[in-house]
Amino acid sequence: MSFLYPLGLLGLIGVPILIIIYVIKNKYMEQTISTTYLWRLSERFEKKRRRRNPLEGLLPLILQILTVVLVSLTIAHPVFSIPNGASEYTFVLDSSASMNTERDGETRFQRGVLEIEKLINEASEGSTFTLVQAGSTTSVLCEKISDKDMALELLSNAKPSHSISQEIDAIGIAQGYFDENPGAKTYFVTDTSYESVDNLSVINTAQGEVNYALSQVEHSFGSSGYLSVSGKVSVFGKDKDKIHLALTVDGSELERREIEVSAGTWSDFSFSTELTSFESLSVAIVEKDGLSLDNEQIIYDIKSSSIYKTLIVSDRPFFIEMAVKHLGYRNVTVLPTKAYKEQTGFGLYVFDSFSPAQAPTDGTIWLINPDGKLDNMGFGVRDVVNVEGGDGELVLTNSSSSLANRLIKHLDGKSIYISRYVECGLYRNFTTLLSYNQNPIVFAGTTLSGAREIVFAFDLHDSNIALTTDYVILMGNLLKYAFPDIIEEVSYTIGDKAEINLPAGTQSVRVDSPLKNSFYLNAGSSIAELELTEVGEYTITLDNDTVIHVYASLAEEESEINKVATSLSLQGEATEQGLDGIFDPMIIVFILLAIVFCIDWMVYCYEKYQLR
Repeated sequence: MSFLYPLGLLGLIGVPILIIIYVIKNKYMEQTISTTYLWRLSERFEKKRRRRNPLEGLLPLILQILTVVLVSLTIAHPVFSIPNGASEYTFVLDSSASMNTERDGETRFQRGVLEIEKLINEASEGSTFTLVQAGSTTSVLCEKISDKDMALELLSNAKPSHSISQEIDAIGIAQGYFDENPGAKTYFVTDTSYESVDNLSVINTAQGEVNYALSQVEHSFGSSGYLSVSGKVSVFGKDKDKIHLALTVDGSELERREIEVSAGTWSDFSFSTELTSFESLSVAIVEKDGLSLDNEQIIYDIKSSSIYKTLIVSDRPFFIEMAVKHLGYRNVTVLPTKAYKEQTGFGLYVFDSFSPAQAPTDGTIWLINPDGKLDNMGFGVRDVVNVEGGDGELVLTNSSSSLANRLIKHLDGKSIYISRYVECGLYRNFTTLLSYNQNPIVFAGTTLSGAREIVFAFDLHDSNIALTTDYVILMGNLLKYAFPDIIEEVSYTIGDKAEINLPAGTQSVRVDSPLKNSFYLNAGSSIAELELTEVGEYTITLDNDTVIHVYASLAEEESEINKVATSLSLQGEATEQGLDGIFDPMIIVFILLAIVFCIDWMVYCYEKYQLR
């Protein structure tokens, strides 16, 4: 026997103190009576009637000593060891996405946790518990803990993931514990069926659920103005079934169709609708099933993001608006020149035959046919020059700078004429793209505040440029310069990493995940990397202004909810060696203490009030 708190035995000092008190206390009791005659008479008859018990006066002392002893033992908490009466438990909990499969309001993961709780509660005192969680990463939640309450509390912190389980790593950790103690009991809680297992027990939490799954949803625009959406669909848990798919674009359901599928076989599907643009589209399975994570996939058009917001300030915006929208940049606001009030929040500002009093600082600026009212633009305006003959041909630059090569890429540069232009004086480092008589006509640079800037030193209506094939190419190059590709892909699979190209000067990158978790990425380099571990929409905000969306879908392997594997084993020879169990007699001590206390109280009342 051992004591958890040996200092509690110091309470036994109360035993000799009680004896001393009993020896020195007054054994006579004063009592007022009406006459001594009846008292003497009663004593004479009482002596004849019964003999005095020698323990009668000692009984209260004995009960009080027992009370002190039992209280001391309670505080000291005695514990008895039982050889081989307990075991070392190792639990490996599968936290992969398929463990989110639900039936009757309970997921496989929740059933697995309840199974582990049951084993912990039924384990003998003295057992130790180790919990290994296998999800997107493998982690040890607790290691060889003997306190059941603490083990259960740590188990409650386990959460299922949306990723593929790192089963090999988790079993490898369990193998290490088994090597240390071949008598350890190892349980693998999962939804995979194994044909054979060795040196461990598998608890399968699957209950024959049904899952409908989507995969590989893609889109493309045809030359005839049609949007095509394709993908794959399957069913697991049924031999065959009919599934209804719904196509939703920008919040409106456009089409619904029925697809016949077979178990474990991915069937192709496609939609086609007359549409030239969208902000977001989704394909969703209408039927309810056990696993909702793979019932929908969403595609975002990256050009519909707020970073691609364009403001055109013009009284004749046709040419520029047509070009911007034709190239797929649809988030366009057009204002007449009189309505411009220094609006903000756009990625591109186009000022056509109008110059703002103050240059915007939160986006790229295009100036078309600038006038003399310029501030902080980095160049000056002199005179409006009429071209002799009315058709001056522009010359494409032969500069080898990287910026020039980027902006004139694929341009032919021939047969572009202007009838008049604005003569400009450049006093900053601008790159000329097109010129006439060595005068810069189209040039690129930055404003004094550092914003990117493109200048057309002529009115588009005074030129044939909008009617040439070079116009669309040039506009495409300039729009890519105005809107750098912050992210190249918007559709991913769980486990992928999204690379975010950060514009110069980016101070913060906030991420809001599908499960409403918010965090910040490192903005100290040109590329921020985001690991996708949750199914659904991620919202990425740069400097609290630029917003882009990406979507992460479930891996195909996790849609196959009825998995079967050949074998699983721990290497080595298992033994029956256990740990020393613990018998805790505290409940018995409490019961004895309560009984002794009640008897002592009865004796006290008997002596105090002469209940005879």
